[in-house]
Amino acid sequence: MKILVITRIYTGIMDSLRTKGWHPRGIPAYYKLLEALNKKGDDVDAVCLGKVAHNRIARYEKFRFNNLNIDFHVVPYRKIPLVEFHLNDIINDISQFFYCFKLGTKKNYDLIYVDRENIIYGAIFSSFFKKKVVVRLLGIAFLIRRMEGIKRWLKAPFRYLSYKAPFSYVICSKDGSGARYFIERFMNKKVPYEILLNGVDKFEYTESYNSQNNFLRVKYNIPTERKIILFLSRLSKDKGIHLFIEAMLKLSKYNQRFFALIVGDGPLRKELETIVGKSGIQDKVKFEGQIPHDLIYNYFKSSDIYVSLNLAGNLCNTILEALNAGKCIVTFKRDEIDRTDEDTEDILSGNAILIDKRKAVKELAIVLNDLVNDGEKVQSLSERAGALAKDLLPSWEERINYEVELLHKLVSK
Repeated sequence: MKILVITRIYTGIMDSLRTKGWHPRGIPAYYKLLEALNKKGDDVDAVCLGKVAHNRIARYEKFRFNNLNIDFHVVPYRKIPLVEFHLNDIINDISQFFYCFKLGTKKNYDLIYVDRENIIYGAIFSSFFKKKVVVRLLGIAFLIRRMEGIKRWLKAPFRYLSYKAPFSYVICSKDGSGARYFIERFMNKKVPYEILLNGVDKFEYTESYNSQNNFLRVKYNIPTERKIILFLSRLSKDKGIHLFIEAMLKLSKYNQRFFALIVGDGPLRKELETIVGKSGIQDKVKFEGQIPHDLIYNYFKSSDIYVSLNLAGNLCNTILEALNAGKCIVTFKRDEIDRTDEDTEDILSGNAILIDKRKAVKELAIVLNDLVNDGEKVQSLSERAGALAKDLLPSWEERINYEVELLHKLVSK
């Protein structure tokens, strides 16, 4: 199969593109797919388009990584001096499309695979050149909000109309972000689609793995009477870290038997570290920053409670990893206004504690106080999460192989 994969430049592969060494971080649904296509022997061109300016990615490059038989095409965003911002975007979009068009017509691909940033390119290929195009939505995030209402439609008519194109298939991540509503409301109703859970890295529960139960208690000298609350995400507003810190401030006023560990980095880190310091709870709330991916399960395994407050949806990779590790989980229930977390509630109801996004700080503080004081409840929810994971979660290998087989079937039709 000859396949052209067109995506934006994802943060998770930026270091790989800069150093020319394949060590992706994050976005596993993308990089694991490329690895699986490569393993199957497919002829793959991966076009990575800069939609904003990136440091140290300033010129066009085509290359292969040592361990991948895939041609990577890096097409950066070019800032044109004295040209207004929106006009700059339009010029870049046109030039990037013509690059993809040239590549697409030159090699006669069996399939073109685009992400939502490049939906217009996919629509052109499928509508005017009758190419088989698969749209890959890595979640919907806040896309519903951007698409509803005539004013928004008028602001970006081509993008809006592109979702109505005759694609061959749509694949969307089941991440709690309102995928079904979006696809049925905004996309071509004749186009088949699937909404798929991401996979997890399956571990054998060996003696070595179980020895990590005390990893964090040893690292931070945490007394056994304190419950360890883990928050692992990018530290930005859309991930709800500000709500988590507000809840910790509230919780600390009537309970001292907790240790909150915040793993990740982002634009709000310094501001929130200052708030924690001024509030005098730095002995109970610790910012660790980013950690290597291969240590993540040590953190899940040795924590007691995992909290996810993603405003765009909470069936994200970290929730799946927390389930896989058998953790007591606190996250949002469905929100009828944003249409988020419908799948989250359907799957996790009875196996996790679900709170109201609109009352997040108050409810989170109350729930965590209850859990910190009730070890049996934490244990019960942890066991339920582990049991659910066994029945629910595919390994990443299973999940990606399913998608690869789906793409091959589309080509052979």
